[in-house]
Amino acid sequence: MLFADHEGLLVRFVPRHGSGHRLSPDPIDYRANIDSFKRADMMT
Repeated sequence: MLFADHEGLLVRFVPRHGSGHRLSPDPIDYRANIDSFKRADMMT
């Protein structure tokens, strides 16, 4: 997960294709992405 500040807002980005756009998003477990958002306190 990448964190950035954009005009005073905290932006979080999860690259679905992995670093360097090397992977197809299909084999990546979507539950891991949801868990990463939960751990970053983005979902309640």
